[in-house]
Amino acid sequence: MIRRTEAIVVASHNWRETSKVLTFYTRHFGKVKAIAKGVRRDKSQFGSSLELFTHLHLIFYERDNRDLQIVGQASTEESFQEMREDLRRLSYGCYLGELVDKGVRGKEESQDLFKLLLGAFHLFKNGYDLELTTRLFELRFLELLGYKPHLHRCVSCRRKIVDSSYSPGGQLRLSSSLGGSLCPDCHLRDREATPLSPAALSLMMYLQGIDLSKLNRLKVSPRSRQELKSVLYDYLLFRLEKRPKSLDFLEKNLQ
Repeated sequence: MIRRTEAIVVASHNWRETSKVLTFYTRHFGKVKAIAKGVRRDKSQFGSSLELFTHLHLIFYERDNRDLQIVGQASTEESFQEMREDLRRLSYGCYLGELVDKGVRGKEESQDLFKLLLGAFHLFKNGYDLELTTRLFELRFLELLGYKPHLHRCVSCRRKIVDSSYSPGGQLRLSSSLGGSLCPDCHLRDREATPLSPAALSLMMYLQGIDLSKLNRLKVSPRSRQELKSVLYDYLLFRLEKRPKSLDFLEKNLQ
């Protein structure tokens, strides 16, 4: 069956001598893995349209009983070459692509996820804050997968987190297994929950609702950045059940 759709290249691996296996996230068919035959030849019909991160118009041939589909035609809408030529943007882009690749397990279509990924790549391209863009993407990505952290009320007792009647000396925590924040009176309900400062919690709440285009107006201290990254990594890794390989490179080389 011939399929036509917009797509973003989220992963790419060489296959045999002249071909590649590509992972696309598409606007209409969810995640698609496909072989582009002959794409590595000097005079390939695909040109540079199948480079990593490229937003393109894709035609592929699909069979229901085949894990790898066949790329028929591809034409570039936007190349995102700037991301491939800068180590930091390349690394963060690979991380977002791997989150999509590992987090989306079926072919479920989500135009919202397609727009979220494309929007994040535009922010990377245009020089927006890479870390905060990534944190916002992680939160929205979790929401679209059905794992949105519930932050405004305690996931155990359901009281508002801002309630002033909590016992003194308690601590807020974020529970990956319970799916949200635990108030000071309930923080021991999950002893593996991650400690969470009020500042980091407020930042997470804000990022859950902010528009992508307003992200560059946000000023965040190094301490809050580090805490937010740690909290969200714990939550994501619990949900994904497998650590993204690109995360190791980010932590060792770009932090």
